[in-house]
Amino acid sequence: LNAEIGRSQGSQTQPNAQLDERDRLLDQLSQMVGITSHVQDNNQVLVSLDGHALVIGNRSFTLEATPDMTNGGMVKINWADDPAKTALKFRSGEVSGILYTRDVVMGDQMTQLNTTVTSLMNRVNAIQRSGFDLDGNAGIDLFTAVAGQEALSFAVNPALTSSRMLAAAT
Repeated sequence: LNAEIGRSQGSQTQPNAQLDERDRLLDQLSQMVGITSHVQDNNQVLVSLDGHALVIGNRSFTLEATPDMTNGGMVKINWADDPAKTALKFRSGEVSGILYTRDVVMGDQMTQLNTTVTSLMNRVNAIQRSGFDLDGNAGIDLFTAVAGQEALSFAVNPALTSSRMLAAAT
């Protein structure tokens, strides 16, 4: 689109439909990732993202999604031509909000959920351990979980091999 607009500059008529379409696409892109754009003398637009050119004239630069092993394998967005695969820092736009929610808000929520699950598990297990099963054996933990992943790994203790072991009584 940028190239078409640039080519039409030599003609007598303005490419109004193309300019309108470009503006619509720039607005949409700005809402998504917070780009910066500058109209040049030939009416083409220079578009940048995080200080790096995204569109110059009729050339565009590609973004890609790659796994981020420092963030549990979650996807990060980086420039395709960046050998270091450095994650972009989105400062505005919908993508910024989604990544913030994924990396910060959801992490906090998961921590709170893990704390709740741990508290429930510890209370029930303490009651279970304080008694005896139907065969007179000391009660064992009813629930198990992997530390730090309690909400995802919360399960009935596999050591409980019989329903007779479940009913701990004092």
